[in-house]
Amino acid sequence: MESLGAIVLNNTYRDSVFLMKISSEICSMEGIIEASAMMGTDRNKDLFLKSGLSNDQVKAAKSDDLIISIKAENEKVLNDSIVKAKELLSTSVSTQNESNETRQIKRLEQALKEDKNANVLMLSCAGDYAKYEAAKGLSKGMNIMLYSDNISIEDELALKQKAHEKGLLVMGPDCGTSIINQVPLAFANNIRKGSIGVVGASGTGIQEVTSIIHRNHGGISQAIGTGGRDPKKEIGGITMMDALELLKEDEETQVILIVSKPPCMEVQNKIASFIRSTNKPVVVNFAGNEDYSLIEEAGGQGFDSLKRAAIAALELSGLHECPEEICTLDQKKLSDEIANLSQERKYLRGIYSGGSLCYEAMYFARKCLSDLYSNTPMKGVNKLENVRKSMKNLFLDMGEDEFTVGKPHPMIDPTEKVKRIKQELQDKEVAVVLTDCVIGYGSFEDPAQVIADAVMSTRKECDQIPLVVTSVCGTEEDFQVYSTQVKKLQEAGILVASSNEEAIKLCLDIMKQNKGECDHV
Repeated sequence: MESLGAIVLNNTYRDSVFLMKISSEICSMEGIIEASAMMGTDRNKDLFLKSGLSNDQVKAAKSDDLIISIKAENEKVLNDSIVKAKELLSTSVSTQNESNETRQIKRLEQALKEDKNANVLMLSCAGDYAKYEAAKGLSKGMNIMLYSDNISIEDELALKQKAHEKGLLVMGPDCGTSIINQVPLAFANNIRKGSIGVVGASGTGIQEVTSIIHRNHGGISQAIGTGGRDPKKEIGGITMMDALELLKEDEETQVILIVSKPPCMEVQNKIASFIRSTNKPVVVNFAGNEDYSLIEEAGGQGFDSLKRAAIAALELSGLHECPEEICTLDQKKLSDEIANLSQERKYLRGIYSGGSLCYEAMYFARKCLSDLYSNTPMKGVNKLENVRKSMKNLFLDMGEDEFTVGKPHPMIDPTEKVKRIKQELQDKEVAVVLTDCVIGYGSFEDPAQVIADAVMSTRKECDQIPLVVTSVCGTEEDFQVYSTQVKKLQEAGILVASSNEEAIKLCLDIMKQNKGECDHV
């Protein structure tokens, strides 16, 4: 019989990375159904409730209490897991107390004494605390990289207005990627210095364009993340417009590239006005957008794919040389594999860790696939009501809250993503499984290997599995090494495309050959 239990530690704070590690270790124990470790903020308690991990202890917790809630197959497993959780907590304290090799800096004031020239503060803590720390950083003249989420739209607006008045930037909240003066922040890749400046309300969107630029021998001056809500009407693109003005005045920036989901019309008009105000060429990709007339009438260039936007920026910077392509396909072998697919296989399933990459893939898929579902739908795509149950043609962004409550993001720990990939591989109605492989700072040490292992183990278990397609977002200089990741995937029989756009188009071509669908690919 299932058992639910919780540990609540009063007035105890741990950062989100530490809590995600505890969640991951407890979830890996045999007999554990679900586990989560989070601070007791109102929003987190609501997430505990939605995931079936709430009880009276959890409900009574305060915002500065640490909660570990566990659901197990039986009471014995639950008790063992609670003992393990307490061991992990006590071990972390002992490790902190015994470590003499490095000094821990626990306050902003102490950090500023160490380096008086620092002017960027990166925050990763619970949203209720992050807004206060961000305000403190702004008062001390610091730009803010706000990796934290769960900050209200009202607080975001207030922080960004304050930053604007001070001539500073608030990158975020929920800003997953920036590269400032060649320093990667959060999820980012090893990108050479160059003349293309990037502004993005899209984390993996920034990663995809900067990696493509790098692999084609280009480089960037800055990559400034804004947070996904910045171009919405409620915020009005404050950070985006301030960042664009900085790039406009930056002597090292010769070309400007903007990536985002479609901003509200007010912000699109601001971007158009900016394009008219600068003599620097501006390239734009609004994921899922088809009408770039406003941008083009202002003198900019609009593209409906991240790759084409990146290549256009490269060409405007004066680079035309293309690298040697390592993502080659054996067309005859591919045709044979498609011909061998059983007649009942008719669906495409996209399992993504990168939200922007998932959105781009959906944009191309919706043009020619019917019965399309997603947990993050766009126009023409149905809302998936139960994220645990797949339906027909499907695109899942596994970085969304419903998959990451108290757990690491799938780019940090791909365990849940790989489980879902295996689930789709075992479905006899699936023709193609599409996924992403994102490397770089912050990402898992070897994402290609765990994807390859999932495919190879499922192939041993099943008479036939779907074709598997992916692309690698990253560079040769990332510690996981782009070419090494590609090789591991190819050796597992996975079809590897050179970009996310080409990956989804390969999937749609397979679907067309298999069932005669996708007439508009």
